[in-house]
Amino acid sequence: MINPTPVQPLSKEGLIGHMRGFKRASWPEGIGGAGFFMAGYMCLLGILCFSLGEMLVSLKMNEYLGVIAPEGEKALYMGYANIPMTIGWAYGSFMAGNIYDKMGDKANLAIRYLAEDYNITENITRPEAMIKMQEYLNINAVDAPNLLWKTYNP
Repeated sequence: MINPTPVQPLSKEGLIGHMRGFKRASWPEGIGGAGFFMAGYMCLLGILCFSLGEMLVSLKMNEYLGVIAPEGEKALYMGYANIPMTIGWAYGSFMAGNIYDKMGDKANLAIRYLAEDYNITENITRPEAMIKMQEYLNINAVDAPNLLWKTYNP
């Protein structure tokens, strides 16, 4: 006689096992589509793919924690599970602003370009940096960011 063993939905063989595979498949395509392509539709497709994977897996993670947590300690388990995310958001927000300021801000790149290529080191403020660059190089407002993009490739 065959004794069928029911598969628990939150077991490794059940839904969580399938979600891990989808997460593994959606993460590289999502990050790749959102960050490595210049075409707008590919970026949106990458964001959509990554978001779907996150929505499916994050819910199952919280549900799994609710199942394994002892009675009365579910909130504690959920809190501990979200500590890395809290640290990541705090540190990431702080670092992203600094990285953008140094490597991607047009004004800072314009000041750097004038200093490196033309030895113009006068006290240029950030609000007037692009205007000064246009005046010194005699280029228009469209060509100035294009020049910075080609030079520094931010």
